[in-house]
Amino acid sequence: MMPVVRTEQISRFSDMKIVGSDGNLLGWVHGFSFAAVGDWRVTSIALKLEKESHRELGVKKPIMGAAIVDMGVDNIKTVSDNILLKVPQRMMKSNLKPHVPGKDITDVIEKRVIDKNGTDLGVVVDVMMDTETWRFPSILIKLDKEVRAMLRKGKCPDCGKSVTLPMLEVSSVGDHVMLVITKEQLGDMVQKAPVRTM
Repeated sequence: MMPVVRTEQISRFSDMKIVGSDGNLLGWVHGFSFAAVGDWRVTSIALKLEKESHRELGVKKPIMGAAIVDMGVDNIKTVSDNILLKVPQRMMKSNLKPHVPGKDITDVIEKRVIDKNGTDLGVVVDVMMDTETWRFPSILIKLDKEVRAMLRKGKCPDCGKSVTLPMLEVSSVGDHVMLVITKEQLGDMVQKAPVRTM
């Protein structure tokens, strides 16, 4: 029997509850760190600690809001409506690390996407995440009107407003998400699987 691939949009995880194996709430998802451009592994999950978790785990609560800490994905048993941990909430202290701001994949959302020649293509509206391998396989790009018109004219008359593009086509992430392909190559990819249009 083939394993089930659990690929979902990361927007679904915004403020998702993280629950210990004892049923106690640890906190809520705050973000997902990745290793580097080209290495699209989830290296840790940033979480906002729940009020009782601060006390239970001895984490100092800031004056305003909740403490943000990082947790490795190896602590996760399963993902459904909530993220369920392998151990009880009270045993998570040694598994939590101080939060290190940096490469949070959620920061990619709403960035403009440009091709390798600097041509505007659209904007990232979501990132796909595989909760079995803990990798980011693709991004969902809402295409600019002009790009959609170009695709419909020649290569993809049925194209929708958005396409899912493999992360291996991303060359860098800064103020923009830059691709290793041109607008025309995107058109060729849209014609073929596995690029999905919506």
